Amino acid sequence: MLKFVNKFSVYCWLLLIVYFVSHEFNANYGLISFSMAGFLLVKYTLIFTIIYFVSFSLFRSSAKTALFTFFLTLLYLFFGAVHDSIKSLNPGSFISSYTFIFLFIFFAVLLLFRVIKKSIGFTPVFLPFAGFFAMILVCWQSIILGFNFFSNKEGENNLALPVTEELIAENIQSERPDIFYIIFDSYPSSLSLYRDFGYCNSGLDSFLQEKNFFAAHKSISNYPLTPFSLASIFNMNYLDPRLQQKTGTAKFMLQGVETLYQGKLPSFLAKQGYAVKNYSIFNLKDYPTYGESLFNPVKERLIDEQTLWGRFRHDLLWNFTLKEFGAKTVSVTPAYQKQRQSYVSSFITRNIDSLQAVAKEKINLPLFVYCHAMLPHSPYYLNAKGDFWADSLVFKKENTREKFLQQTIFANSIIKQLLNAIMKDRMRPFIIILQGDHGFRDFTDPADRDKIFQNLNAFYFSDNDYRMLYDSISSVNTFRVVLNKYFGQKLKLLPDSAVYIRDPSFDFEKK
Repeated sequence: MLKFVNKFSVYCWLLLIVYFVSHEFNANYGLISFSMAGFLLVKYTLIFTIIYFVSFSLFRSSAKTALFTFFLTLLYLFFGAVHDSIKSLNPGSFISSYTFIFLFIFFAVLLLFRVIKKSIGFTPVFLPFAGFFAMILVCWQSIILGFNFFSNKEGENNLALPVTEELIAENIQSERPDIFYIIFDSYPSSLSLYRDFGYCNSGLDSFLQEKNFFAAHKSISNYPLTPFSLASIFNMNYLDPRLQQKTGTAKFMLQGVETLYQGKLPSFLAKQGYAVKNYSIFNLKDYPTYGESLFNPVKERLIDEQTLWGRFRHDLLWNFTLKEFGAKTVSVTPAYQKQRQSYVSSFITRNIDSLQAVAKEKINLPLFVYCHAMLPHSPYYLNAKGDFWADSLVFKKENTREKFLQQTIFANSIIKQLLNAIMKDRMRPFIIILQGDHGFRDFTDPADRDKIFQNLNAFYFSDNDYRMLYDSISSVNTFRVVLNKYFGQKLKLLPDSAVYIRDPSFDFEKK
C-alpha cells in the first residue's frame, strides 16, 4: 500500500482537481451536467499541467514539482471557500480584503517555493501524505456520486408543490384560444411607478384600457426573484415553503430554473393540442428556448466561481471595463461593448422579434407563446429611445432609478408595438397576459422591501369576460383563472401572498 501511495503521489495535484470537481458536482447534483463537469475537469487539468511543467524547469525534481503544484492547486481551487470563511469571521476587516489576501498569497507562494526548493527532507514527508489525502477524498466523492445516482438525488431540485386538484381535459370550448404570455422582467405596477419614481404611466394605462384589457392595479408577484416567480406561475402553485427567508444563492436560483423547466403548464397545453413556442430566457421541458438561456452560465460559475480566478472575475474584473483618458473622458472597452450588444440581442431583441413574427403566422393549431424580455430589468444599457447610454454614464450608480425609468419608458413603446401586432386581424379567440415577474428591486431602504413585489399585471380575453379576475390577483393564480375559464378546470384560487427570499444583490440587504 505504501509503495502504491508513493508511486502515485506525484499525481496528487491531479487527484485534487478530480476531488474538487466531483465534490462540487455532487453538492449540486442534477444542476450541472456531466459534460460541463468534464469540461471544467479538463480545463483545470490543462492549467495545472502547464504550471507543473513550468515549475519542473525550476525545481528539476518531479517530487518537488508535484508538491509545489499540489499547494498551488489547493490555493487556486479552494480560494472561494477560504475567503468566505475569513469574511464570515471578520466581516469588513482588512484581512478579508483582496488587497491583503493577494499580498499574503504572493509572499506565501514565494516562501513555499523557497522551502521546497532548498529543503531536502520536506518533500519526502509531505508528498506521500498529500497523495494519500487526495486519494481518500476522491474515493469518498465516488461513493457519494454512486449514492446520488441510485437515490434519484436530482429530484430534490424540483421545488414545486403538487397541484392538489387533478387537471382534466373535459368541457373544453370547441375553439381553443391562442395564449400569448408576455413577461417584461422587473416591470412594476403603475402605482409603484407613480409613488416611487414620480412617473405617471398613463400612456400605457390608457393604451391598455383602449384595447379592453383588464389591469390588476393592486397585483403582486409571489416571489422577488425571476426563477421562483416563473416556476410558481408555470406550476400554478406556491413552491416549497422552506424557501421563505432563504438566501438566493446560485444553487437555489438553479433549483428555481429546474422547477420552471419541469413546469406543468406547457405539457398540459400540449396534450390539448397546442403548439408551444418558447421565446424566453429559460428552457422548458420538451420546449427549449429559441434563443439563449440566461442562467446557463450560472451552472459553470457555480463551480468556477469557487476558484481564485472565478472570484477575481466576479468581484474585481468589472473595474477593468473602463478606459480613462485624462481626467474627464471615460470609454468602455470593445469587450464590454460586445457583451452589451450580445445581451440586448439575446435577451431582448430576439425574443420580441420572434413573438411578432409568430403573431403573423397562420398556424392551424392553437398557440401557446411564452415571451420573456429583460426589460426594464438591469443591466441598464438602454435609454428611453432604445439607444445605449453614453460611455461616461455606464457605471454611474447614483442614477439607477433614472436608468430604470428610462428602460421602462422604452419597454412601453415595445409593449404597444407587440400588442398591436398580436391583435391585428386575429380571427380565432385569443388571450394576452402581460406581466412583470416582480417589481423594481434596487431600493436602498429596508422599509421598502414589500414594494419589490408590486408588478404589472394585465389580461386580455377576446370575449371581454373578466368576471373571474380581480384587482389584487397575484401571479400564481394567472393560469388557474385561464384553465378554469377556457379548459373546464375547477382549480381553487390560492391566497395572494408574497414570499420573500433574500438576495445579497438587493441594496437594502447590504444595510
